[in-house]
This record gives sequence, C-alpha cells and structure tokens, in this order.
Amino acid sequence: MRKRIKPIVVYVVLALLGLALVIANIHNTSKQQAHLQNVKSAIPSATTPKTTTSSTSSSSDEELKLNPIIDLSGWQLPQDIDYDVLSNHISGAIIRVFGGSQISKDSNAASSNGVDKSFKTHIKELQKRDVPVAHYFITLSYFLQKCFSIQTYLLLD
Repeated sequence: MRKRIKPIVVYVVLALLGLALVIANIHNTSKQQAHLQNVKSAIPSATTPKTTTSSTSSSSDEELKLNPIIDLSGWQLPQDIDYDVLSNHISGAIIRVFGGSQISKDSNAASSNGVDKSFKTHIKELQKRDVPVAHYFITLSYFLQKCFSIQTYLLLD
C-alpha cells in the first residue's frame, strides 16, 4: 500500500519555495541598486574654476557635464545635420576621412577612391563651433607606400 503525501506538506514546501524566491528577488534588487549607485558615483566629471567679473577674487568650482564623442562619416549627410544643436550636445567628434579602397562606385558615403564625401564639411562646421575634432582613415592597403600617399593627400588637401 502506497502512502499519500498530505496536502499540508505540499503547501508548506511550495510556500517555502515561494518565500525563498521573494527573498532572493529582494536581495538581488538591493544589490543592483547598490551597484547602480557605485557606477553613478564613478562617472567622471571635469571641474573648471568659475570666472567672475567682479573685483573680488573669489572662485568656485563649476561642474561640467561630459557629453558623448560621436563618429561622423559620409553616411551622416551634412544637409541633414543641425550643427548648432549638435555642437551643444557633444564633447567632440571623430571624422572618417578615408573609408578604404574597396568602396563601390555607387556609394553615397565615399568616392570610388575611398575618400569620404562629407569629411571636409563635417570638420569645417564643427571647428566653426569650437568642437574638438579628430580624424581617422581605414585602409586595406598591403603596401606601406600607398598608405603614406593616401595620408599625405588627406593632410595636404
């Protein structure tokens, strides 16, 4: 004859399992909140002395928000960008000037020789607004001389 499990035992086991899940959830949530606070406090910020026009020489630290640094290329068309709004929301820009020699002739972003079509406009507009600009180029060249000739072309042009 088989023994039957009493329903109260099943209810107690299920209740304990449910209680363990609730406690684990509360513990996990508190650990996530603590980790989030640690991460928020570790976000770097730059401070600069606040300049005053009065004759007193008091100065206080003004906190600056670090905005993102963006990557622009010919895929972001200059006519679609409001550079005034953009410059207020970024800390800098990295501009692609050469996209490699494997570009197809019908590419909207770069010429068939790989030079990005919009890099001059992006650089000119961002420098007008005092946004720091860096440049990069991608090459698939196997010959060092070709790399140097491409780099010289881009720097002198």
